Amino acid sequence: MADIEKDCREFHARTGMLPPGKSEAVAAIGQINFDRDEVRLMLWRLYSRLKAENAIVQIGLDESVKLQSHYAELLNMHDGGQRICFKSANDWLERLEQLRCEKEGE
Repeated sequence: MADIEKDCREFHARTGMLPPGKSEAVAAIGQINFDRDEVRLMLWRLYSRLKAENAIVQIGLDESVKLQSHYAELLNMHDGGQRICFKSANDWLERLEQLRCEKEGE
């Protein structure tokens, strides 16, 4: 346990963050004395990283929905189909939620 605690402390000293969680590591983290400012800083860093990653995923989803809608429109013109063309990723997500609710209602 002393080695894990040492590793946790070194990881925290290098990165300012908590190490990824194995049960032993999580137990050792409890023995590290963080003051409130350190905890706030760690949480802010985590929040900032997650927010940035979410923004990247949102951009990718928006572009994917644009392409899907464009191809759906082209195919509808080609064969007279009834494919749905979504205006935004949010519209697409709402449709997924609607389908999920319909499926659960069966």
